[in-house]
Amino acid sequence: MMKHRRASIVFAGVVSMLIVSVAPSAAFQEDLQEDLPPEVTYQDGGYYFEPSGFETVEDMLVPILAQADIAGIGEFDADPLNLVAYAEDTRRYSLANEKIGVYVCTWDGATGGVDLATVTNVLKTEIRDYYELISGGPYGPTFTARGVLDEDDGVVAGNYFSCSEQAMTSAGSFGDTAVVGVMDNSFNDGVGTSGNPCLGACSAETFPSNQRWTVVGGDALMAPDNVPPADVPHKTTAVHEIGHALGWPHSYSTLSCCDPSGGISQYDNLIDVMSANDPTVGEFGRVDEPYGTIAWNRYRAGWIDPSDVLVYTGGVQKLTLAP
Repeated sequence: MMKHRRASIVFAGVVSMLIVSVAPSAAFQEDLQEDLPPEVTYQDGGYYFEPSGFETVEDMLVPILAQADIAGIGEFDADPLNLVAYAEDTRRYSLANEKIGVYVCTWDGATGGVDLATVTNVLKTEIRDYYELISGGPYGPTFTARGVLDEDDGVVAGNYFSCSEQAMTSAGSFGDTAVVGVMDNSFNDGVGTSGNPCLGACSAETFPSNQRWTVVGGDALMAPDNVPPADVPHKTTAVHEIGHALGWPHSYSTLSCCDPSGGISQYDNLIDVMSANDPTVGEFGRVDEPYGTIAWNRYRAGWIDPSDVLVYTGGVQKLTLAP
């Protein structure tokens, strides 16, 4: 069985790349557990993906490496520091004009009151502004309302995966490089994936072919009245899940216990929007406004120039910081 995201650690000056997945609430777990696709299970604080037809991680890597071989792409051709493997795949979106379609997924009896125009406007303004700021300019995704999907489109009540893998996938192609689905509920949860790798002359740069999707609970963008504070959406969750679509993992120490399932917490890095939240109320606290992310994510996205990175390879090195 392989974890849904890969885990590794690299030090480059003060850069640290660490780990992955989602920390769903008890209510979110309860909604999903019985309806998960057969290849997905929840264990030890994360979702695990065991694709049919593959017995090992190495088996899954074969088609990816075949793409690279056909295209004549070396593992670190796009990264002179040899830190990001096949960086051209990630930066295909983070250094381009990202077009993201927006959907609301609803069902009979849904109580979130989520409005497509309202959540799209939050994405167009505040979420876009965040990414333009943190990228230093290169990344300012555009968001376009695409529609409201319901049970006739494949949405299963409360099921995030049905919103992504059935409803949004079946909605057709609009030339979007990714999609965001907003569940018509009052939850502050989410799931996101960077989709299928694509190397060389890529024919699958748009959704649904590239399978780059994010699904968030209604509270992430609209703050339903029954979720305090009533007037502030939890935009940190939306930023976090879109970060996953950029290939950003969770960063964590492996030293903190425990998440709601009793496993190692993946949310103990207090300075990373891809990890912890409000340090004043504990690692599962709430901060509505998104904050920074670690340098590794920004370097992986191509927003930090290699000349600004010191790679520590061992021994004693002297580093002088400019004023």
